[in-house]
Amino acid sequence: FRKECNDAHILLQVHDELVTECQSDEAEKVQTIVTEEMRKGGELWLKKVPTGVDSYISDTWEK
Repeated sequence: FRKECNDAHILLQVHDELVTECQSDEAEKVQTIVTEEMRKGGELWLKKVPTGVDSYISDTWEK
């Protein structure tokens, strides 16, 4: 997503979760890109296991 959203960063990866940070006006675009890439990664490595990706946008850090 760096090509399309210059100020977006992956801050943290924990187990199966990515925490990203970006400008609020780019949040939906970053969410779409990250969600799609995680979905493609799941399909690539877990061909016979159905996977899903959940995501949400927040203006604070959450657990």
